[in-house]
Amino acid sequence: MAERKLTVRQLQILSACANDSELFYFPFAYVNYGGQVLEGARPPAAKGSPGKYAADREWRPSVDGREVAKDIVALVSAGLLKCFRASGGQEVPVTSPEDIEPEMDVYDDYRCVTFSDHIKKFDGYGPHTFATTKPGIAEIDRPEYDSYPV
Repeated sequence: MAERKLTVRQLQILSACANDSELFYFPFAYVNYGGQVLEGARPPAAKGSPGKYAADREWRPSVDGREVAKDIVALVSAGLLKCFRASGGQEVPVTSPEDIEPEMDVYDDYRCVTFSDHIKKFDGYGPHTFATTKPGIAEIDRPEYDSYPV
């Protein structure tokens, strides 16, 4: 069996960013809540749905934003994740770990439960987006990760 390169958390981050370029909220929410937590209470029509709602219970992150950001830096360094600086509607690639690491300080006190919390925190979408690279997709598809609780 090949040696595992990724932690469960890193696999969750890559999975959260595998389909599209995502704001920090989405990998953070995947790591902490198993996915996006929707605003408010579960509507009656959604009973029995797998969706998560803010009013369902008290949501507390188990992994702080800084730790998720450190994993993001490691994944960017390994070429498994791309980081983009959101700038005036443009996405500017940030490829160097030396460049991205200091920028991740903005997530040190990050504790957002819902996407609305994220928007309020940054007064908009926030400073970065992240996308899993082709090598990252190939990595998460490796069979040794099938046993990971993702």
